[in-house]
Parts: sequence; C-alpha cells; structure tokens
Amino acid sequence: MSVWQKAENGWRLVLLTPSYRVTSLSDLLSLYTQEHVSEAFSTFSCERDKDVESFLKEKEIVQEKKHISRTYLIFTTNEEPELAAYFTVAVKSMDVTDLECNSALKKKMNIHDGLRRRI
Repeated sequence: MSVWQKAENGWRLVLLTPSYRVTSLSDLLSLYTQEHVSEAFSTFSCERDKDVESFLKEKEIVQEKKHISRTYLIFTTNEEPELAAYFTVAVKSMDVTDLECNSALKKKMNIHDGLRRRI
C-alpha cells in the first residue's frame, strides 16, 4: 500500500509496509467455529500455485484436527486483518529405515541405517 505525502518540494509517494501477526490455526479453531475460520480462508488466494490455495481452503482444517499437521497463519494488522500467508508443518515423521537407495542419497537425507554417531 502507498500514500501521497506532502514534502517541501511537492508531493512524494510513500510505501507503507504492513505489520504482520502469526496465529496458529489450532488457536483460531479454539476461539471460533470451523465455519467462521473457513470463511476467513475464503479471501486467501495464491496466483502462483492454486494447490496452495486449495489445500488451505479444502484440507487443512481436517488435517489440523487429525493432528497430521500444524498450520500457522500470517495476518496483516490493518483495521480489517487479511490473511497474507500461511505455512504448514507435518507433525509425524517418516520411517525410512527400509528405504533402498545408494549411500550418497542416504547421506544427503541424513539416514544412518539406525546407527548413531558418537560425539
């Protein structure tokens, strides 16, 4: 967002950087109904990747309730807060002990065949 501001030699355009606040989806769901939270998601859009948009709107609340993931929402602190972004973290780990791959890939993925390194 930007505004015109009077300066000594005329007017100048000043860019305003909004402040943001991070809120967990689980906190929102404890304060509001699922329908209210879903309605807040309806204004979110992602032009670059529509899957990001549809995941939030169609799947994330269910995954949050099933403890599959945790989502954190980033809102602007304007008079009418807008959902600007979000990120999701998987709660469960993957078991890759039986993964068959070469040692270079295992090293890259930090897989050590169940052995712990001594420090």
